[in-house]
Formats: sequence, C-alpha cells, structure tokens
Amino acid sequence: MAKINEIYTSNAYYPFLCYCESHGYAEMRDLIRCPFSKLKEEPDMTPALVSRIHITFLAYLKAHPQEFLLEKRKAAAAAARTPKPALEEAESQLERFFQQNASRLIHISEAAKAVTGQKVKRADLAALLEKASWCKAVDGTTYFYCGNA
Repeated sequence: MAKINEIYTSNAYYPFLCYCESHGYAEMRDLIRCPFSKLKEEPDMTPALVSRIHITFLAYLKAHPQEFLLEKRKAAAAAARTPKPALEEAESQLERFFQQNASRLIHISEAAKAVTGQKVKRADLAALLEKASWCKAVDGTTYFYCGNA
C-alpha cells in the first residue's frame, strides 16, 4: 500500500499532508475514513484543492481496488463482531413484547413500534428476530413467540 505523501507530492498538497499527519492517516487505505466533504472547512484548503485531493484518491482507488477490498472486509468483520447497544436493548424489549403477546402472530411493524427509546431499522429488527431463540418466523415479516428454546 502506498504512502499518502508518495501520491500527493506537489507542494500544493502541503495543507492536506499536515491534515493527514494530525489525524493519523499515513497510507492511502487510511483515507477511506477521511471525511472529504469536511476538508473545505480546514484552513488553507480551498474547494478546488479539496476537489483535486478527492479526485486523486478516487483515481488511486480505481487503479488499486484489491488493496481496498481487503480493508473493507476487515472493517465489516470488525463491525459485525462489535455488538450494538441499541440492538441489545431492542432485543430485550422485543422479548418482553413477544412474551406479553405470546398467543398471536406479530408483524414486523408492530415489533418496530414496541421498540422504544432508540431508532432501529426494520432490517436490523428482522435480522435480530431471525436469530432469536425465543422467536420463530412465519414469513419474512410475521413472527410468533415460542419461548426460550
């Protein structure tokens, strides 16, 4: 993987190189985390410079996609291993809701309404219900309580 200062060699990129150094970006793959849209707010960075920086990064990305695919997979795996507190709270709320309504079928929209206090996407709820041991799916949108198996 190439170093950022090997790609951005012109003196015009000096403010960007200082920004990268202060934010811990050393290699081109680190720029995946870089908020390019916020660079315009940095001192000494004009919109034209930010545009050139971003275009250069996209060109490098296009020329070396295999280097970034591995990083994307690593980031996705790390995110999957990290439990989300909102989903943990949603799971306990859903289990209580399903226990209270154990005698009927529950649609995903009802389950979404039962989760209070945080925003959880329906897709995340559906994935949570699919994995839950206390819940069985009738189809992709309807579930019922089956107790702790």
